[in-house]
This record gives sequence, structure tokens and C-alpha cells, in this order.
Amino acid sequence: LEADAVLVTVPLGVLKARAIKFAPPLPSWKREAIERLGFGPIEKVVLHFESRFWDGEIDFFGCLMKEDTPPADFARARGEF
Repeated sequence: LEADAVLVTVPLGVLKARAIKFAPPLPSWKREAIERLGFGPIEKVVLHFESRFWDGEIDFFGCLMKEDTPPADFARARGEF
């Protein structure tokens, strides 16, 4: 496939694994930026409510698990704030 420009949207893990061969190759500054980016087991959900029911000073609420929490315990903490 040949084009003047392309927009590639793939998971970060695919880019980190270099599973796609770019021609010409990505410039070093882009490869280095990809390597610096991190990712992990997190899910983001956006919810829209008609009215706020939480303290107006709070801009985040959720459940963060300790790093050593086994995956089997994730479900147990659902809904905790």
C-alpha cells in the first residue's frame, strides 16, 4: 500500500513490540516516545449524570488496587470508593 500520509491507530503494545514494519521507518524520536509510554491494567469509564451527587471539590473517584493484588481479588473490590 502506498500513500502520501497515513493515520495508524493500534494498541500501544503493538507499537512497543514493533509488530508493524513502517516504510520508511519511524524516526528515532517517535520510537523513543513509544518506549517511554507506559500502560497497565486500568480501565477508564466516563459517566454523565444529570446532577452532581458528590462533593464538588472531588475530581476523581474509583478503586485503585495495590500493586501486589492478585487478579483473583479484583472482583472483590468492585464498587469500593
